[in-house]
Amino acid sequence: MATMTYSDILDIAVTTYENQPKLRFQQIAQKIQDYEILPRVFKRAQSISGESITKQLMVKHGDNARHVGLFNTDVTAVQDVMKKINTPFRHAITSYGFDRREISANQAGPWQIVDLMKVRRADAMLAQAQLFEEAAFKSPPSDADELQPHGIPYWITFDSVSPTEGFTGDTPTGHSLVGGLSHPNWLNYVGPYSSVSKDDLLTVQRKAFLLISWKSPVTVRDFRRGLGQRHRYYVDSATRLSLETLGEKQNENLGRDLASMDGQIVFRGIPYVWVPVMDTLFGDGRIYMVDWDYIVLYFMKGRALLESKPQQSAKSHNVIETFIDTTYNYQAFDRRRLAVLPKV
Repeated sequence: MATMTYSDILDIAVTTYENQPKLRFQQIAQKIQDYEILPRVFKRAQSISGESITKQLMVKHGDNARHVGLFNTDVTAVQDVMKKINTPFRHAITSYGFDRREISANQAGPWQIVDLMKVRRADAMLAQAQLFEEAAFKSPPSDADELQPHGIPYWITFDSVSPTEGFTGDTPTGHSLVGGLSHPNWLNYVGPYSSVSKDDLLTVQRKAFLLISWKSPVTVRDFRRGLGQRHRYYVDSATRLSLETLGEKQNENLGRDLASMDGQIVFRGIPYVWVPVMDTLFGDGRIYMVDWDYIVLYFMKGRALLESKPQQSAKSHNVIETFIDTTYNYQAFDRRRLAVLPKV
């Protein structure tokens, strides 16, 4: 076989890149048992233009409606009922590559380069999946932070010392505003519970479900997408196992299945989803009631898992590398439809 030059290797790498399937998550050697964000939530993401995510919210209505008598005098008061929220984009990157000296230039065939790229690409995407999963369940440490995305705990908050029932979820620790806004109608629901039981947790969750089910009497076009499977209840492993045990106790026809509730525990048709990173990040029994129609993942247009062509590294002439860039963030636009149930 003729000796393969650096140019030959780069050409094969570029050809391999161009014939790769559309970038998708591959579950190989992951650190956690399952992933929610990259394989599922990313599929619901919306792509928008601009340097940040901006929405106009109607936070109150005016007082022009009234009962009147004959020959009344008209009075129309125009009030400012709109407020703006803004969320900056955040940037993530992963990369993969190889040193041409890893390949025997005298003996290698194109298949060796192809196989090496597949392995490195899968490795890079697993690292990216882990990053996205953890970021979705974190809040930036302060308003000054410019790196961390605004994950679920930023938009759905509670007082960790003394959580109070009701629409009391205000600002996360380290922040003075949420999305640049402070308003009495800009609070999520909090439902403290003490045990996973029918009389405690399920009663609390029934009330939470009722109170966050807002229905407008006026048809107004909003930001909802209307896709299915938008509701999820995110829990840690201990809570999920307790819920499965509770479910089995309620079932009078277990038959021979000793674990009949495993993998199918739901509340009003909505699944409780175990998120493994919650075990390490929290592990305190909290339950996030998330409606993905009202907290949305946004990509900057053209920057969703954007994979560059293989190229020579600027720092090492022997290295061929590829980068995958993502510019994204989360934004809620109706926090009253979101809830957290902290265990106290």
